[in-house]
Amino acid sequence: MRSEFGFAKKIIKNIKSKRENGFKILMGTYNDIPILLIKSGVGNRNAESAAAHIAENYSIRLLMNLGFAGAIKPGVKIGDVIIGERILLEHEYNSNSKNIYEGIPISVKKKIEEFVSKQKNIYKYGVILTVRKPVVSIKRKKALYNTYGAECVDMEAGAIARFCTLFKIPFLSVKVISDHADFLSHPFLTVKKIPSLNKNMAFVLSTLRPLLEEILLTPM
Repeated sequence: MRSEFGFAKKIIKNIKSKRENGFKILMGTYNDIPILLIKSGVGNRNAESAAAHIAENYSIRLLMNLGFAGAIKPGVKIGDVIIGERILLEHEYNSNSKNIYEGIPISVKKKIEEFVSKQKNIYKYGVILTVRKPVVSIKRKKALYNTYGAECVDMEAGAIARFCTLFKIPFLSVKVISDHADFLSHPFLTVKKIPSLNKNMAFVLSTLRPLLEEILLTPM
């Protein structure tokens, strides 16, 4: 979404903007580390198309999905940050399914663990469930949690994880919680109305900078 894209944009310097195949793309650097930011749009299909476009046209060392997600697990709070240990796709998943995607590349796992150990009250590991449609009702949230046991739901991470797994691209998903499990959600939340979320997302980006640098400098 525009709000997610705007937050992520703040970490990039020396920005050059362009459009390719209908996508807005920003290219820049952080401490001379090349970064490409692509605005995918909402939903599985858009996310997978964006991942496919950059995979076909650029050399990728790590693909990171950064954005908002809604909590479905009781106790997960607005502003919590979930690092996806596993990513599930609702329409593909069953108890015997192999469609459970690892969310943290082995090559950067140690770096992330070291970072998170110093930020225990901010960052949490969890399961991200990707759905096709916005999850609005409290009843639907409870049903999804009882079935999948995930911390939160989004509409993009699973499609990107599936693509990256297929093409062996290192993938990481980090989500900031926009609403809690017993909250009746609006399908297209106006984040400016939640100061804690707005403040936390900016904080996440600032604290992620040293982690991103370590990750990008790690041999893949």
